[in-house]
Formats: sequence, structure tokens, C-alpha cells
Amino acid sequence: EREEFYRILADHPRSATLAAHTHRHYHHLLDEDEGFPGDIPHHMVSIGAICGSWWSGAPDEFGIPHSTMADGTPTCYTRLHITGSDWKLSWQGARRPAEFQMHIDAPQAITEGSDEPLRVTANIYNALPSAEVKMRIGEGEWIEMSRTVRKDSVRVAVTERERELGTVPWRRLDEPYQSEHLWEAVTNAGTLDTGVHTIEIVARDSWWDYKGYRQVYIRKRPVSIPE
Repeated sequence: EREEFYRILADHPRSATLAAHTHRHYHHLLDEDEGFPGDIPHHMVSIGAICGSWWSGAPDEFGIPHSTMADGTPTCYTRLHITGSDWKLSWQGARRPAEFQMHIDAPQAITEGSDEPLRVTANIYNALPSAEVKMRIGEGEWIEMSRTVRKDSVRVAVTERERELGTVPWRRLDEPYQSEHLWEAVTNAGTLDTGVHTIEIVARDSWWDYKGYRQVYIRKRPVSIPE
């Protein structure tokens, strides 16, 4: 009955669908490529779970599993904001401040003058697919970040580390799954001075603005001592 259901939704362009069950958080726009007959796509949101990945993963100091979801989204809940016929959804990480809206994956340290590329990935949990995302290092130029759909590298690394622990008394994480809210950029940090520099990421969509920060350390090049 999908086609009939789509026709009903198409008559109500201000409608939205909030779904669960996948234990991932992402936005999906149903359009004509998927048989939706409306003039504008229908907005469906898969809502992340407060139990995350079914209360799995290593527990913290309070005995609560981190339970990061398969797409890298932390345990969370959402709030629906309705004003007249407009709506938007805010995302809130469990036991985290409201401004925590992303995590950033980047190398911890790079050698000065290195030609090694600096790859930065931001997992912005509630950002719409059309979000504009930029990054900069220190006071450098802003660089556009591109959306990519793949497995979150942080979630992959956590899963691999916990597998190496052998037998554990807690439930193991499920397999990582592709994330719908990753943005990525590659730059060269070889011209930066030695020391700690801040990676700053800003994102904006039609709902919200987001900011995130992470540090990268530029270390001195080893000195070769003649024999």
C-alpha cells in the first residue's frame, strides 16, 4: 500500500514522518526517484535512541555503556518544535551539554613541514543533508567540507578496540553502519608553526547553526645528528 500512502502524504505538503527502530539518527527526503508523487520531497527522520545501540559497548565510570549507535551518533533524544505550519527538530545528546552537536575525527599530531595530508571528518548528528559546512585551522582560510556517506571512522575504531579485549562482561557493539551526516575536507598542515592549533568547524542548515572544535599538534621535525 506504499503508493496509496504516498498519494495521501502528497496532498499534505507540510507533513513529516518521525520514525524509529533503526537505532540511527538521520534525515531522508522521499522524492520522485522513490515514487513519491508530491511537488516537494517528503521529510522523514529516523530518530536516534536514548539506549543508543541497545546499551552495548564498554561502560563508563558510572557503569553506563557508551552505546554509540552504528552510524556514530551518541545516545540521544530529540525535541519537536512547531510554529504554525513550520517545524524543526533539535537533537540532544544524553548527559551532554546542548552545544555538543558533532564529533570531529582528525590526526592528533603532524610533523612540521610534512606533506602528509590532514583529513578532517565531522559527524554532525542532526544536520540536514543540504547543510553548508566549513572548517579552518587557527586563523587560516575557511575550507568547504563535502558531505560523504560511509561508516564513521570513530565508531569503526571504537568497535575494533573493544573487539581486541577478548571476553567481556558487557554486551558488544553491533557492526558499524554507513552514516548519513558526515562532512569531510583534506588540507595540508605542513605550513603551520609548531604547537597546538584549533580545528574549528561551522555548519548551517535551514534549521540550526552548529559549531565544533578539536586540537591538532604540530610537532618539530626530528633533527638528524651526523655520526
